[in-house]
Amino acid sequence: MLETIVFAMIAAVMYAGSQFVKKWPGDNPEDFDWYKFGATVILGGLIGIAVALKGDVVDQTNVELQIFLFAGATAIIENSIKIVVRFIRKYINAK
Repeated sequence: MLETIVFAMIAAVMYAGSQFVKKWPGDNPEDFDWYKFGATVILGGLIGIAVALKGDVVDQTNVELQIFLFAGATAIIENSIKIVVRFIRKYINAK
């Protein structure tokens, strides 16, 4: 169980790091935001807990695949949460 959570958090760190590096060298570079980074890593941990409680186990033969799947799940869930929050904020401010 712990191994699954750790792999999910590693995947979240990789995803958060890639998001920062993607924006860093551009015309409008962004400072590193520990709050965003931490929130993404916590989300990855929660995904790992959910997967572990479901009973799925990370097999040592496919660790790389699991990390990429966890990173993808983190990206999709994080972006979905952002969409919902932005929609709610826009709806509340429109009234």
